[in-house]
Amino acid sequence: MQLFYWNELYETGIDTIDTQHHQLLTLINEMGFAFAEHQHLPEINNLLGRLFDYTLYHFSEEENLMASSGLSETEIERHKHQHQAFLNKLNSMSETGDLEDENVVARLLEFLGSWLITHILGTDKELAKSLMGTSEEPANVHKTQQELVEALRLGVTQFHQLADSAPVMIRVKHVNTDKMVFNKACQKVSNDVLVEEAQWLDRIDVEDRPRITSQLRKLSEDGQQCELEYRFKDSQLNWRDFFERSFIASYHKEGSEASNDTGKYLVSITADQTQLKEAELILSRLNSQVEQDIHQRTQEIKQLIMTDPATAVGNKRYILSLLEAEFAKSDRFNLPLGAMLINVRQLVDTTDPLNQSETHIAFTQFSKNISRSIRDVDHIGRISTSEFLVILPMTNLEKAEQVARRLLAAVSELNLEDVSWYVQATLVGAEKKLIETPKSMLERMRLALTINDTRDTTHSFYIMSE
Repeated sequence: MQLFYWNELYETGIDTIDTQHHQLLTLINEMGFAFAEHQHLPEINNLLGRLFDYTLYHFSEEENLMASSGLSETEIERHKHQHQAFLNKLNSMSETGDLEDENVVARLLEFLGSWLITHILGTDKELAKSLMGTSEEPANVHKTQQELVEALRLGVTQFHQLADSAPVMIRVKHVNTDKMVFNKACQKVSNDVLVEEAQWLDRIDVEDRPRITSQLRKLSEDGQQCELEYRFKDSQLNWRDFFERSFIASYHKEGSEASNDTGKYLVSITADQTQLKEAELILSRLNSQVEQDIHQRTQEIKQLIMTDPATAVGNKRYILSLLEAEFAKSDRFNLPLGAMLINVRQLVDTTDPLNQSETHIAFTQFSKNISRSIRDVDHIGRISTSEFLVILPMTNLEKAEQVARRLLAAVSELNLEDVSWYVQATLVGAEKKLIETPKSMLERMRLALTINDTRDTTHSFYIMSE
């Protein structure tokens, strides 16, 4: 499927640029042939890569020519911005579109056709004028514009001969009138006998319409080429996503000096990128789902890393990091901080394989009971085989002892029907001293457990379950 046939209408008058344009057209046509023969992947993907690389080279050559031209810095930057915008768009379309989907490939070719026409007829026209040192357009560029806009003066036949075979939608109108000529692609998507630009604008989404109208009005005033994206309701009342480039083309009838034979025309070239937009939306949703899955899995991994597998409470690393954080909070806001160190006595020989399963049951039940007995703001973790640490934020010694007695009562009520032995817990509670570290507080509680007593009744207490 050949999309374009090269002829002198596409020539700018600059040999190097024309040669490169010819090569770009050839690459797009090769993609059209591969599409028609259903050689989607890897042929389409390979051709797209070649097109991207050659376009990079072409843009680089153009920008080098611009540097030696009479174009202002503002104009050069505008051209560079357009170059980068196209490369970004092409890269996005190649990444988000499924190149095995015929509709996606068709939309991609339509976009490339739209870009090639506007790039040659719009953007490079100004560069050619500057490089040739004249404000007049080269004869062949002038002829290209004449082919597009002469329909408004001489009738629509010539316009349709040129534009109806294009794979994109083309609209042309004089900047001072509402009358517009549309090619067959425009008629097909709207199913209307289009006469005025307003008929086209009426089908644009009401949220996009003010912006599009404003940009086209600005284009008519300053002549700066613009790129537009908007939603359009087709003849089947379905919404489509359009990408459009609009530019001003000047026309002067050869051999005429009459002022009414000179004019400026608004040329709009539009590509349908609905399938690509839908692909982008699907990809966005998939990315969102992947992010949610990753977040959920990350939380699960964190939970595994922070949890003691035998008791399902926080592990040593987790509970000690919380103790550090609560110490910092207590120091900063001058808040009380309580803690309890619980030693669980196993009244059975755990080296006996017959008792190991009973040990697991007992520890699991024990941890569940004490977890239910502490407050929502408290934290519990296992720091060794027989030691559990409970952190009591914003809690003084008196309130900590109340929590401790409630906890030990729960241990006493522990029902171990499936095992032949029981556990006994010894507990030391403490309140953080004015000058103390998490490590020294933990050592203080461990010492009290070792000697089965506490000598500092101002800052700690000792209790044994019955």
